[in-house]
Amino acid sequence: MPLVTETMTRDIEAQKLLDSGLEEHRAGRLEAARSHYRNLLLALPEDPNANYLLGVVTVQLGDGAAGILLLRQAVSMSPSNVEFTHGLVSALKGSGRQREAEAVLRAFLHADPNEGRAHLELAHVLRDRENFEGAERHYRRALELMDSKPVILDALAGLLIASGREDEGESCFRQALALDADRLPSLNNLGLLMASRGNLDEAVELFHRAIKLMPQGADLWFNLAETLHARLSLDEAREAYDQAIALRQDFAIAHLHKGMAWLREGHFRKGWEEYEWRWRAEGFPNTPAPGIPWDGSPLNGADIFLTAEQGLGDILQFVRYAALVSDRGGRVILQVPQSMTRLMKTVPGVARVIPTTQPLGGGPVHAPLMSLPHLFGTTLDTIPANIPYMKVDDEDAAIWRSRIGSDGLKAGVVWRGNIDHRNDANRSGTLSMMAPLADLPGVRLFCLQKDPPVGDRPLPDTMMDLGPKLNDFAQTAAAVSCLDLIISVDTAVAHLAGALGKPVWLLLPHSPDWRWLLDRKDSPWYPSMRLYRQSRRGGWGPVMDQVCMDLTDLVSK
Repeated sequence: MPLVTETMTRDIEAQKLLDSGLEEHRAGRLEAARSHYRNLLLALPEDPNANYLLGVVTVQLGDGAAGILLLRQAVSMSPSNVEFTHGLVSALKGSGRQREAEAVLRAFLHADPNEGRAHLELAHVLRDRENFEGAERHYRRALELMDSKPVILDALAGLLIASGREDEGESCFRQALALDADRLPSLNNLGLLMASRGNLDEAVELFHRAIKLMPQGADLWFNLAETLHARLSLDEAREAYDQAIALRQDFAIAHLHKGMAWLREGHFRKGWEEYEWRWRAEGFPNTPAPGIPWDGSPLNGADIFLTAEQGLGDILQFVRYAALVSDRGGRVILQVPQSMTRLMKTVPGVARVIPTTQPLGGGPVHAPLMSLPHLFGTTLDTIPANIPYMKVDDEDAAIWRSRIGSDGLKAGVVWRGNIDHRNDANRSGTLSMMAPLADLPGVRLFCLQKDPPVGDRPLPDTMMDLGPKLNDFAQTAAAVSCLDLIISVDTAVAHLAGALGKPVWLLLPHSPDWRWLLDRKDSPWYPSMRLYRQSRRGGWGPVMDQVCMDLTDLVSK
């Protein structure tokens, strides 16, 4: 909130109080400033500036309710003062009182409909309240009334993108840059948009332009690194991550993603070490379990909790390490989601399985599943791949055999992963992309999607839907065991099939997860897996053409 500095009165003492209060306020000595402003208000109780200044400093000192009362008083005394209105609105927003902020701005605009700043502020409030249509209307009115058009265009672009209108948002960013080619927020935001839309080369160029303007911007270097990483320019990406880390040594997510870049190229030792930064990365969904972190030393019969983290596929992939932990003398107690408990009891080395809803307590030694490759010093040559490392219940399998039958080549298909996964838009496909498989003679298709999205219903008559009866992972494993082949995008079912030793053809996006490495058609994690990679972003057509050719060859043998 800007401070009002004009002389308010010819009263010398009041002017001294004002000057002293402003001096203390600008120096950050808020308590002293409040004392001067309070005395000023006592001397001039009807002066709106005195109410405003005391309200501002009171809010800054953490007493929002009292500060808002003073600011309301200033606005009521001088309703046409946009600075007072802006101060009150800022205080209301800071207190989470968005509806009241909206009412204040609407009252101001009713009296003065041509005040651009009030339109802009109201647009911000409406955007925060997810009234996108109203926000857009006021952003566009602010554009007509104000000179600071690049700032408004940036805000409007963000709103349009949030509304799903990316083309219009892109146009706004480009208009902002046409007005100010060196506008840093526009360069950065357009770069992020281009990266998200797969225009990686332009995104790299935009981030380089932004970095020239602010070479000390750690976030800019990180954004550049992420884009280079997605483009698979991994050496350049690591250099950019290093620049970000040099500027902010505790930049945890930069360390983490640099680790993923190492892992993608099979440099496991460097990669696992950096991957341990995940616990400090902002937005990471998990926290370490209570108790004593295991350092890999002999356990001599002691209990050790192995805890799940991240996705279901991660659990299925890394639970193989339970046998190695048991070999170090640990009694392994595995904590996983309820849907996995029955299947995980069959994993070698696991003594007991508990659901994630059951608290661990603070005493025993523990290790997160995805820290085990680091603790065991896993390299490409030492990946534990004793497949299968889980078992199917015989009774469940018999039931599924009767349902599925024995005719033809039986292929289970999965085209979509967890929609909450940060890379799901790239890794998932559509039901329609599986359609060519249904036309192949001798092939029977089975849907293994637990809950196909509404847009993917109804399934074609040529595809049997197994999803409704897949009540847990033990049931899914039993169903998979009765099929000849799994064709899946990168999701948990693919890991499950690989862990069971079933043939699985994995459909990968152009920039896949680190665990699938680069350029390989096989996976050292799952010997029964074949990898099919996009040659360009979003290019599922050629991938499915190759799958159809290989499936035709398989049926003919």
